[in-house]
Amino acid sequence: MTIKFTKYGKNVGLPITISIPNLEKFRIEFINFGHRNSPDKSGKASSYANYIEYLIQNYYDNFDEILNPLDKKSAEKLAAFRTISESLFIDYNRSESRFPNAAIEEFIKFHER
Repeated sequence: MTIKFTKYGKNVGLPITISIPNLEKFRIEFINFGHRNSPDKSGKASSYANYIEYLIQNYYDNFDEILNPLDKKSAEKLAAFRTISESLFIDYNRSESRFPNAAIEEFIKFHER
């Protein structure tokens, strides 16, 4: 099985819009959590939130499952997704200077708080 990975997901021929549960609540909580280590104006926390949203779309593209970003199991699934050897995530992560991996690490910390 080859795991598809693209920056913005949507690996299907026609874009599919999914409804991610608790997305707005997650974004508010995650961004507030992320500001603990970076200034509000840096945009780092919101960039991480955007990327987690993209990963949830990508996960759906590959496994036909919509993850709930407020569910700790979702963080575990995304963490596992980045280490699947058939995934293109590893190459993508290297090309993006570890931003994708850092976003997932922050997502995991958010659930461990």
